[in-house]
Amino acid sequence: MAETTEHLNLYKWSAEDTKIQTIEGMAAATETIANDLKAKEDKIAVLNDKQVDITAQLKDSINMTKPSGQVNAKGDNAADDSAVINTFINSNQDKSLFLEKERYLINSEIVISKANTFIQGNNRNTNIRKSTLVANHENTVIKVNVPDSENGINLKDIAIDGQLMASKGIHYTSYSFGKSLIDNVHIANVNGTGLTIDDSCYSADFRKLTVRGTKIGLDINNTNNNDLTFTKCQFLANECSALIGINGDSLGFSDTINFFACDFSTEGLTATLLKIGKVRNLNFYGCWFENTGSTVDYLIELGTTSLAAINVLFDGCHFGGGAKTTHCFKWTNAINIDIRRPSFAGFTGTLIDIPTGGIKSRTSSMTGFLGNPTTDFISGGTINDIFAVFIGDGRNGSLQYKTHFTMETDNDVIIAKKTGEVYQRIGIKHTGFQIGDGTKTPDIAIIRWEDNVGGVTNANSWKVDGRWNYGHLILGSNHLWMDATGKLRIKNGAPTSDTDGVVVGSQT
Repeated sequence: MAETTEHLNLYKWSAEDTKIQTIEGMAAATETIANDLKAKEDKIAVLNDKQVDITAQLKDSINMTKPSGQVNAKGDNAADDSAVINTFINSNQDKSLFLEKERYLINSEIVISKANTFIQGNNRNTNIRKSTLVANHENTVIKVNVPDSENGINLKDIAIDGQLMASKGIHYTSYSFGKSLIDNVHIANVNGTGLTIDDSCYSADFRKLTVRGTKIGLDINNTNNNDLTFTKCQFLANECSALIGINGDSLGFSDTINFFACDFSTEGLTATLLKIGKVRNLNFYGCWFENTGSTVDYLIELGTTSLAAINVLFDGCHFGGGAKTTHCFKWTNAINIDIRRPSFAGFTGTLIDIPTGGIKSRTSSMTGFLGNPTTDFISGGTINDIFAVFIGDGRNGSLQYKTHFTMETDNDVIIAKKTGEVYQRIGIKHTGFQIGDGTKTPDIAIIRWEDNVGGVTNANSWKVDGRWNYGHLILGSNHLWMDATGKLRIKNGAPTSDTDGVVVGSQT
């Protein structure tokens, strides 16, 4: 027992043991704190590296209220900021310029000459109070001179105030470049044209562009501008909302230009709202054209004596004359114009006027229009002069329907078949007209035998109802029919009963 007690005493906890444990715990805690400090120092080093990277990136951008380096734009609507802006954006390509909510006085043109230049502001509304370039000269506010075959520019959430001095808001000059984006840009008070596109601009996208208080809203040259898209834009000019394919050197066509839900209305119109010249594949979807300003002769002009508007589509558009416009369309030189589901209101004359010397190309169509003209539908010509297909307003039971078209095929056969049937029911060849029941090759043929002689083929017969008051044979003024007893009767003039006229000869 004594041995056991002695053995147990070897493991008795003493004050010295407590001291040793405390020292060991403090050492461990110190090591933990050191490790934590080391981890934090590593994180700080990483953050410092990132800060260096971010700082390097910011060298290629500018915040106008916090100048960097040599950039010292004021944005006070008093000092000229054009020089510092031009120096920055043209020092290299891929520059990004950020405009705060101020107004920046511009005494000379802002010229963009480098690819992929991005200018963004903080103007989310349609006013010219924020992130605005204020023109203090008579030239263009923003001129785009990006070299040939380079990518274009990106302008977003900025405004341009021409102060009724600048001649143009934004001007795309004659360079071949594409992939530009203009998004939520507002142009106002320009003493000329809001947006000008000279030629060779392609794959450009314009979204929520607003132009107002200008003489001309939009001017697209007639040469080699391709694949331009305008979405929810407004062109509210004082003299003419848009010129498309009117100006230029006439060496080519501007092709494939699309407008979606755009507004061409204005209260200050003094000339034609929209003029369309040398262009192909110009499409308007759900757009609004309306004049509530001065009295004018035409809302829209299609072509000129020397420039043809070809393949123009108006789909689901509204045309309003505001009781101050005589005609909706001036149809001077237009080919393949397609007007679908339009609505017309407020015109004091005909909807379409073909002026003297206007080209009457019967290649266009109009379907399903709403609204009645106050007088005749067309002046200076007829529906047949310009429309291959025309379906008018039938709401009052006065549906107008006219078609004039030509179909050509290589094998000289036009076929009408019922879904699921192998054989045609109707076939048209140069030799005649074929009719079948869809179960076999057509077995009835109406043909032209010779000059002024038609009939059926030798294998066919021709059958008519033959009753006096239904289909029967008429030779000159003589009517022939079968009476109820099976006798052939004849009368000079229309019969009034089954037994009218006389029996022909002796019949058995």
